This record gives sequence, C-alpha cells and structure tokens, in this order.
Amino acid sequence: MKTRGRDLKYRGQAGFGYIEALVSSVILTVGLLGLLALLSFALVQNTVARDDLIAKQKAREALESIFTARNTQEITFNEIGNVSAGGIFLEGFQPLNKPDNLGLVGTGDHGEAETLVTPEGQVYTLDRFEREIVITPVGTDLRRVEVTVRYATTQGWERVFRVTSFVSRYR
Repeated sequence: MKTRGRDLKYRGQAGFGYIEALVSSVILTVGLLGLLALLSFALVQNTVARDDLIAKQKAREALESIFTARNTQEITFNEIGNVSAGGIFLEGFQPLNKPDNLGLVGTGDHGEAETLVTPEGQVYTLDRFEREIVITPVGTDLRRVEVTVRYATTQGWERVFRVTSFVSRYR
C-alpha cells in the first residue's frame, strides 16, 4: 500500500510536456528576434551618428576656412560671395572635395573627394556628402554666410545640417 500512495503523490510531477516545451521555445525565439532587431537598430544609429558628426564638422570647417582666409588676407572681402555676385564661391550643392591651395572649399579649384581615416586605419570616402555655401550681403561691410551639408543615409533618408554666421570687412 505504501507504494500506491507514493505513486499518487508523485504522479503530477512527471516533468515538461510537449506543449510547455513548445511554448517556451516560442517565447525564447521571440525574445532572441527582439534582441537581434535591437542590435541591428543600434548599428544603424551608430552609422548615422558618425555621419551626423562628419556633416556638422564639415559645415563648421567651411565657415572657419572663410574666416581664416579673410583674416590672413588670402582673399579680399569683396571675394567673399557667390559667383553670381562677383565672389569666388560656387552656387548650389557641391561634392565634398578637398580644399584648394588656400584651404577654401566650394570655390571650384578643388581636387578629388575628401576621405577620412578612422583610428582603426579604415579609409572612409565622403562621396555621399554635399555642401552648399550661400553668401548674402547685409549692407556694405557685412555678409551672411550659410553653409549647408547634406547626405543620404544608407536607409535612404536625407539628413541636412546648416551653420550660419556673419563675416564683416573688419577683423
């Protein structure tokens, strides 16, 4: 009789059944797919963040090169303008190419596309980026300079960054 009682006591604790194993494997699969999607999203956002930083820096770099050329008197104040207004800067979006011999970008005498070298030694070509420099006179001794850098992400989105400043005839 003791064995019968023992059999009844442990009968409900036989282990996992097929249904429980199937449900747990489905839950595990959904969780792993969620982690995979999260990892993929993080990698995409890392690339976008890097390209955003490049775009911001290239916009600032163009603006700084104009200030430097004016301060070192490499160009005159009257040359700070778009070609249609008698200046040296091209209209419209231009590819991000290496600067001319004065260190200016967007003037027409540039070389091949700019490249960056990552700390790991990878060469990154900036051929997806474009820059536009719009210079508007504000009186006789002041110019408004707007530098816009845009690029297309690998997902097909267009990202745009704009920097605006004023350049005066006086240093």
